[in-house]
Amino acid sequence: MIAAFNKAIDVFKEQGIAEREIIIDITGGQKTVSIAGAVVTLNKNVTFQYVQTIPDESGKHKILAYDVIIQSQII
Repeated sequence: MIAAFNKAIDVFKEQGIAEREIIIDITGGQKTVSIAGAVVTLNKNVTFQYVQTIPDESGKHKILAYDVIIQSQII
């Protein structure tokens, strides 16, 4: 699954789309697919997002976007 996400990112980049413009939406995916979609964004300039499936008090569905990096903690 991660290979498929990486391939999709590569295809977008080949078409001139910058990584920072790519968003992987993990809403509604099976757990494995959602985790893979999130993991593939680590240490890339790619964002993943999740749309809340239960509306808030105003009836709106919030979009939660994450731009994640991995870094080692210097001790």
